[in-house]
Amino acid sequence: MELNRMIKEKNKGNNDKGILFFVIFIPWVILISLYTNTYFSDYISPGLVYDVLMVAPIILTGREIINNKYDKKIMMGYLCLSLFFIVCYRSIGNNGIAVFDVLYFSISARNIQFKKIGFTYLLIQSGVLIVTLYNYRIGKLPNAIFVQGGRYRNSLGYLYSTFSSQTFFYLAILYVYLRNKKITYVELAIIEIITIYFYRMTGTRNPFYLATFLIVVIGILKVFRIDLLKFTIYKKLVPFVVPVCGMFAILAAYMYNSSSLLFRELDRLFSNRLHLASNGLHSFGVKLFGQSVDMNGGGRWGALVKKDYNLIDSSYVQALVIRGAIFVIVIFLIYYILVRQVINMNSDRSEYLSLVIMLMAIHCTFDPQLLSLWYNPFILLIGYVFNTEFYMTKELIE
Repeated sequence: MELNRMIKEKNKGNNDKGILFFVIFIPWVILISLYTNTYFSDYISPGLVYDVLMVAPIILTGREIINNKYDKKIMMGYLCLSLFFIVCYRSIGNNGIAVFDVLYFSISARNIQFKKIGFTYLLIQSGVLIVTLYNYRIGKLPNAIFVQGGRYRNSLGYLYSTFSSQTFFYLAILYVYLRNKKITYVELAIIEIITIYFYRMTGTRNPFYLATFLIVVIGILKVFRIDLLKFTIYKKLVPFVVPVCGMFAILAAYMYNSSSLLFRELDRLFSNRLHLASNGLHSFGVKLFGQSVDMNGGGRWGALVKKDYNLIDSSYVQALVIRGAIFVIVIFLIYYILVRQVINMNSDRSEYLSLVIMLMAIHCTFDPQLLSLWYNPFILLIGYVFNTEFYMTKELIE
């Protein structure tokens, strides 16, 4: 009887078994990834992309009606979703519809096992990467070459030189999470070899350094059988990783001074992205509920790279300027609650999941992938904060 009760409880709020979620999630990720990141976008109608972006919330709303499970937590989720809609509508010129879809996917994913979502994402996004690289190799997609600082950076069929390496970085940390402690040294070596390949071809440093750091740390944990969760300082500090990285990026951008040697060195360390973040922050200012701003950068969500490149690469500064101060505070709070729950669960997956979220947070300090589901599947984890039962969060993440 107890077992039946637990199974019934787990199925609450998931009457469609997640089918409607995956019906729109799979084509959405494939289409938006191809359109946003690759030269396949030349063959994709913008009208089709717009239709998919508009259909996704309709299907997800239908799923919410079918599941029909309302309580205090999900009502808070709907309140956040309303805020997300307002800020995304105000910043509609800066891929606002796509970001709203991503955040709605996150809320809708709250009662679906992340392992299922992650495995599905790994398959389809790996497919997009392989197909794009293959078509680049056979000459059907162009290889844009960017010369920066004496380096030749290849796009490999993607619209910009960083896109392929960023895509693989998130696939790599997702794979590490899915394999968890079963991951082997051979698998870690293969991930590192592929990471080196993308670094040599694209010259993108941040994914290379962070992926290599992850491989080394996991190798050490496995060799010496270390459990990070046994370190109190790790358990106390890691829930603050997103707010701390975000505040560092925002304060560094606000305080940036080109005449300071320290700030010049930081700017060089972050590939000149610190002064771009500072320019964006001071030029556009900050609104409570966001704004549309005119930026030139890489990808289809705006202009392709131009001489007057002024894209705010930092996820946190970009979110502050475009989505607004209230939005950033809410995202910081949600991630704090999420990571604290992950740590407190003390489950078999808590260690590696907290580690990859930490790397994601560091990566987003001066890269713009935090809210981009076409790169970052871990944004979907925030929906678990609005799950009904605490133990269900553990069950779903495991």
